[in-house]
This record gives sequence, structure tokens and C-alpha cells, in this order.
Amino acid sequence: MAENKKIRLALSDDGKSIVMSGDLVSLRRDARMWASLKRIDPGYDSAEPVVRIGDHETQEVLRGLHAALAKRGYSDENDDAADTVLDDFYREEEAFSEFSKKACLIRNNDCDSVDFTSFESVVARELPGRSLYPLQLLSAYHLAFSQNACNFSVPGAGKTTIVYGAYSYLRALGKASDKHIGSLVVVGPLSSFGPWEDEFESCFGRRPSSVRLDATMQLDKKKNYLLAKDPADITLVSYGSLAQLVDYLKAFLSDNRSMVVLDEAHKIKNTSGGLWATAASSIAKSASSRVVLTGTPAPNGYEDLYNLFGFIWPGRNVARFQVNQLAEMSKSEDDPRIPRLLEYIEPFYLRIRKSDLHLPPVDDVPLTEIEMSPRQAAIYGGVERYFLANRLWVRTSTTSPPRSPRSQRLSGSCRPRATLRHCWCLTTTRKVTSAFRQSS
Repeated sequence: MAENKKIRLALSDDGKSIVMSGDLVSLRRDARMWASLKRIDPGYDSAEPVVRIGDHETQEVLRGLHAALAKRGYSDENDDAADTVLDDFYREEEAFSEFSKKACLIRNNDCDSVDFTSFESVVARELPGRSLYPLQLLSAYHLAFSQNACNFSVPGAGKTTIVYGAYSYLRALGKASDKHIGSLVVVGPLSSFGPWEDEFESCFGRRPSSVRLDATMQLDKKKNYLLAKDPADITLVSYGSLAQLVDYLKAFLSDNRSMVVLDEAHKIKNTSGGLWATAASSIAKSASSRVVLTGTPAPNGYEDLYNLFGFIWPGRNVARFQVNQLAEMSKSEDDPRIPRLLEYIEPFYLRIRKSDLHLPPVDDVPLTEIEMSPRQAAIYGGVERYFLANRLWVRTSTTSPPRSPRSQRLSGSCRPRATLRHCWCLTTTRKVTSAFRQSS
């Protein structure tokens, strides 16, 4: 790897490409650097040290180029001090670096005591119905500071309460603040809607006004709500409705300075152009605050993290690795890149582990088998015969999938995927009732 090599960057006169100068000899000999430049600009030719911007934003290309050079041991600098675009880029990168360091300190409980006390007071005032325990407070403070973060805490850690804590603080700042948040949008499975509404009531001491943008609402009504600029306390969007509302959600998020929460965010892990992942990525830049919640961030491998961190910081790739590299790292727990990955993402996520909750030990009570009554056996037999006949068994398995190395490495083990012994789909009451009758 090259060391202490300097590359100077300048914007072309037409603003359509970035021209490199400096130690080009080392650059041309560096095969890995060439591969990185080809990812940024597929038409890159080492004979001509120019990276074309194409349809991308200039800042986005500069950021990718800056990261690629740094990764290979090069230092880059602005070749033209009068170039406002490059000046702004380097100032922004320096500010983000300082921001990341502070976010990492907060994550590791190294906070400004005065600022934290002020935050705690505001949250206590805004959430009269709920007292956050210390780790929840720290997580909420980290989220309020960064405004863009992942929470990978285990189920039962209170991720919803943590979000409400941060949201209540940012909303209380007032519209004059750059960090003010005006509305809350939660994207999640239908099963999450009720808990978000119930937890709001528990935290704020009142029932929320909420709008559910799901299959039960007509498309025109969804669009009218998003265009009305009169947000409810919570706007709940199902993953199934997300793709059809992208353009309207962008406007809504921008107009209302919204915080967007992806609940059960592992649903957007597909890096091969999945519908939900693409839609979530499309709305990310329009939000003022972005939050990812999931207790299983990497069920298949480190590559599952790519979209999660890409959502909270669109255009930055804070993980600093490409999808194929993350997939390679999942194959071996001894991959030397894993510690660097964890270091890179450390400022941007928190995880409360099961051991942090100090739960009482599980009381393993042995099960007692009870014989079914004739009527119960008849009902069970009817259901069983019906679903077997209609082939609605999804999977029969008594073994858990093998755990991959990253499960233990991502700040504590991730919950293994649940196994399904019997998975039935109860289609309609009429059909099930018919099956009961046939068995009697």
C-alpha cells in the first residue's frame, strides 16, 4: 500500500469531472486503487487521471474519491484554493470527522455533563408518563445529538421509548433551531403500528393522533394527507405502501422537517435492488433525521449492514466497504478487515444487550403433557387435514441455522433466526369452519 503519497484534486472547467495530479506514478501502479476508481467512474482510464461526475452529485463523487484515496494510504488536497466547491467539501469532511468523534464519545458514555443534564430535564418534562433508565437515556441522547443513528438493541430494551425520548427533545427545541424536528414518520410492519401508538400514550400521557398509511386506506387519501402539510402526531407507513408513496413522502418529510424511523429495518437489507430497500433509500435524503431500529441487524452477514448505514447517512458509505467486501468478511471471523469495519460504524449505532437489562434468570418449568379431549382432537385433526391437503405448510424444521462469525462480533450476539416447526396460514373463517365440520 502506498504511504505518504499526495494527490491533488481540482474541478474541471466545465464542472463535469475531477482532475487528479501529484503522485500519479504510484496511483497508476496501484491495482486496488484502480479498481476503486473504476467503481466510482466505470469509464475511468489510468492513462487519463480524470474521474467523471456523470449523473451523480459532485459532493458524492468527491466523498467516494476521498475515501478511496485515504483507504489506500494517499492524502488528497484541494489544488485550487479559489474553488468554492472543493473548499466546501473539505470543510464539510472535517466537520463530519469531528462530529463522528463526538458521537463516538457519547456512545461510550463520555458526555458533556451540563448538556446531558439539560437533555435529561427536557425529556423528563416532555415525557411525563415514562422515566428512561440510564442506558435508554444515553441512547436517546446519542440519537438526539447525531439525529441519524442505528439502534440494534435486543427486544425488550425499549427502542420505541428511546426514539420518543430523542424526538421529544428535538421537537422541543423550537423551529428556530437547525436541529428542530416537526413530525414523526414510522415505516414498519403492520404489527408495529399499535405498539407505537400505545407507547406514545404511555410516554406522553395522552392518546396520539395517528394516520396509518396502509392497504386499508385508498391511495388518493394517502396522497392527500401527505400533501396537506398537517401531520398527525405519528404517521405510520407500511413497508408495502412505501414504494407507491415515495414522491409524496419526499415532499412531506421536507415540508415538516421529519424524523423517519425504519422499524424492523432488516426488511431493507436486500442490496440487489429490492423494492422496499430502494424506496427507503429514495426518501432518506428528504428527512431531517433518520433512525434504524432492529434487533437483528445482520442475519445473513455483514453485507446486511450496507443498506442500514446507507439509509442513515445517504451518499456517505460510513461503513467504508462495498457490498462484495462485506460479504467476503462474513465468511471468516478472522478476516482482518472486521475490526476496521466495527471501528468505522462505531459512532453511528448503539446496542443494549440482554445482559444489560439485568433480567431475572429463566425459571425452566418442565412441560406437562395433557391428553386432548375427543372434541379438541377432532378440531385439531380437521385443521391439520385441511392445511395438509392444501399444502399450506411453509417449513418443517427442528434445527436452527448455523451461526456465522459476525453474530458474535457486532457488539454482542444477534438473535438467531427463529425456526418454524408448524407455520399455518388461516385464510378465511369460512374455509376453516368447513374443515371443522368435515372432521366431525
